[in-house]
Amino acid sequence: MFTADPAPLVYRDTLFLYTSHDTASAQETNYKMPDWRIYSTTDMVHWKDYGKRLSPKTFAWATGDAYAAQCVYHKGKFYWFVSTFHKKDANSQGGAAIGVAVSDRPTGPFKDAIGKALITNEMTKDKPHAWDDIDPTVFIDDDKQAYLYWGNLSCRWVKLKDNLTELAGPITVLNIKNYIEGPWVYKRKKLYYLVYASEGTKPEMIEYCTAPAPLGRGRTAASSRKMCLTASPPTRALSITRARATSSTTMARCPPAAATAALSAWIICATTRTALSSPSCRRPRV
Repeated sequence: MFTADPAPLVYRDTLFLYTSHDTASAQETNYKMPDWRIYSTTDMVHWKDYGKRLSPKTFAWATGDAYAAQCVYHKGKFYWFVSTFHKKDANSQGGAAIGVAVSDRPTGPFKDAIGKALITNEMTKDKPHAWDDIDPTVFIDDDKQAYLYWGNLSCRWVKLKDNLTELAGPITVLNIKNYIEGPWVYKRKKLYYLVYASEGTKPEMIEYCTAPAPLGRGRTAASSRKMCLTASPPTRALSITRARATSSTTMARCPPAAATAALSAWIICATTRTALSSPSCRRPRV
């Protein structure tokens, strides 16, 4: 079993890990990702596998692979934001799209929340390629305002209404240095961090930028710092979710998949408040 794109969610005393599922082989090396899966743990050592819990077939408008996704909890419900491709129909002429599924429980069953895509290719025109609307992440601030970030080669954000299934304003493009894809937003004290896969020099790296507000106002992406991460010894969490390119978590040259896996493992540990000095949860060195 090979998974990718891990997204952690802590609910009560349990950490849930939402992943994509890669079935590519030595003969078929391109992306072949049929569904999304869920795992859980209460101690970061013993894991429960819930199997497939969502697929593009859940969405009548969708076709193609199950790309990166994230599940968030809000007001008694669980919202699973996913990226896949849209069928050619009256609502879209195809291309990458973002949908949202909803459930009363963290493990489902999940159903299409609105019966259509939340984001379609026609809604974002700053890039010409069809696969730019991928990798959604949702950040809910202390005031309960929700923000959606996403994009390939262009990082976009938009406010969401309180139901998390409607846009609450216009889509805005962030000008972020070296940005490629895979945004992740979190807040520490009064500073907002946006972590992303970047062009870098190796040829891809993990970088982040900071701002005093979730919309990127104030300090710009010029404040980005490159991160070469090392998780030593390898975390047990990585036995569940292995990086596509390599299973190594030592990144002298920052292979992008390994760096993402190490960062995700650290985020999982930090989210569950595991002591950062613990051997199973070493903070990545910057």
